[in-house]
Amino acid sequence: MIGEYIPDDDDYVILESINKGIALGRLSMYQPEDMEIYKVNVDDWEALGKKATLALTRYGRCSYDFMLIIRLLIYAPIMLIKHGLPPWHPEELPYRRDNHFICTEAANRGWADIGYPFIPEGVIPMPASFKLALKRGRLLRVYPV
Repeated sequence: MIGEYIPDDDDYVILESINKGIALGRLSMYQPEDMEIYKVNVDDWEALGKKATLALTRYGRCSYDFMLIIRLLIYAPIMLIKHGLPPWHPEELPYRRDNHFICTEAANRGWADIGYPFIPEGVIPMPASFKLALKRGRLLRVYPV
């Protein structure tokens, strides 16, 4: 999540979930070709975005969700039996909300905590869920355009 602008450095504060959990950093830590930036499709998204970013700071000491990845790998054979070969849809995958985060979970959690989740409760917040949120108009792509 992109937070405050830092005019002296012409940079932005970011909150993200990386291998150590929720972390604070700078947008300039990433190359432009490695970024995709979205905004939630709500009125007054700028003010709400600040609230969502601040809401995510409640989880500042939470760890990365390695278990989610392991659970998905363990569940893959069941998915093969129930639904056949991929692609599978995020709604079909098991998901239990906890206080451990992969990057996409962190972004959705900040917005969910202020009442504007762009991925529905109970659906695993993974990259495919972002694509569905884009398709459904809940997210708008800002960069690259």
